[in-house]
Parts: sequence; structure tokens; C-alpha cells
Amino acid sequence: AVAPGHNILWIDRADPFWAGFQVI
Repeated sequence: AVAPGHNILWIDRADPFWAGFQVI
């Protein structure tokens, strides 16, 4: 998954913390 600060939209269902998060 990605952490905040990455300039990307990401959906990572394999990572329960970031699952469904749209990180910009």
C-alpha cells in the first residue's frame, strides 16, 4: 500500500489499514 504524501490514487485491499483509501 502507499502512505500519505504519495501523489497517487490507490486502493489496496491487501492492506487492511489503507484498504479503500484514496491517497493523494
